[in-house]
Amino acid sequence: MKVAVAANFAKPLASINRSFIENNRAKQLDIVLVNGSSGALFAQISHGAQFDAFFSADKARPEQLVKRGLADKHYIYARGALNLAINCQRLTCNDWPNSAKSNVKLQWLNQTLFQNRKQPVIGLANPKLAPYGNAANSWMVKNWPELEFKKVTANNISKLYHYFDNGNLDIAFLSRSQLTDSSGIKHSYHIALDANSYPAIEQSVVFFDSNDRNRQAIIDLYKRFILDKDTQMAIEKLGYLTKD
Repeated sequence: MKVAVAANFAKPLASINRSFIENNRAKQLDIVLVNGSSGALFAQISHGAQFDAFFSADKARPEQLVKRGLADKHYIYARGALNLAINCQRLTCNDWPNSAKSNVKLQWLNQTLFQNRKQPVIGLANPKLAPYGNAANSWMVKNWPELEFKKVTANNISKLYHYFDNGNLDIAFLSRSQLTDSSGIKHSYHIALDANSYPAIEQSVVFFDSNDRNRQAIIDLYKRFILDKDTQMAIEKLGYLTKD
């Protein structure tokens, strides 16, 4: 199988796929993941690139594929969550609040940013290509209209993660799934943003039909696995919000 997947979901999907292959070991399955921004992958598919499934970080692009007759139906498989990651080697975090409340942490960050004369370097995924970037941009327009900053955009949220991890940014708008693993980015603090403070990131998947009967049987099997309740619960544990 060849699967296109939005950058935020590449690592979680690789983990989920291992369970799928283990559960169907006798079928000698192999899944190749091609990851990138939803916009870039959508463009590839629109120009004839062949995939068996496409996990987008939004539902608009899968809906367009359905309207064009390239897929029968789209399914929401996750709802993305946006977090702010703060580089404490570039911004002083000595007085980081002990409170677990996100609004208290955000208040601290706002005070730090507006008192600091230096323009912070803030990173986000390209809003035109990545739904997480679009959500981040909307949040900034609403919450930081008067903040002067230097903006750095990455083609997708995985590249943004590396920009931040390499120490090139003061702040980055990352997906919560990227920060679920406690062994991730060092020297940083994270703030979980209120899901109602940015446009909902409803992530949708489409499955493509194949003329090969054996391949179609595998696609159908994979579809049932992804949409299964247990798999959906596993996805939520990997850093996503409930779909309801």
